[in-house]
Amino acid sequence: MNSKNRLRMTSFIASSFCLVLYGCGSTPVSKPIQLQANEQAAVEQHPDYLRPLFQSLYQEGQRNAVLNRLEIGASAFFNGDIEIARTNFDEALSFIESTFANNENALKARSLWHEERMKII
Repeated sequence: MNSKNRLRMTSFIASSFCLVLYGCGSTPVSKPIQLQANEQAAVEQHPDYLRPLFQSLYQEGQRNAVLNRLEIGASAFFNGDIEIARTNFDEALSFIESTFANNENALKARSLWHEERMKII
């Protein structure tokens, strides 16, 4: 490798390294939300492998409740805790049904789907 190519390669590596450092430095670090005492107690009641998932459930609240319940249910199912899995799958389903059962937008979406299903092309 001649000196011109070595200089280019060194320059490229140095530039890439600087960009990586800049990207890492500009990424905001979010602190996890501290759980309340009753939520922490609820987390502690579950097996060790489920505690991080229940902690996410309480930290993220309703926004990701269905996703978190499904993840808890799947993890419990694969670890043989069928009752915990059943409870969390039922909670996720209950939340979905309560959110979309009597919602006007959901009714509109269902009616559009039925109309398109019968559409003749």
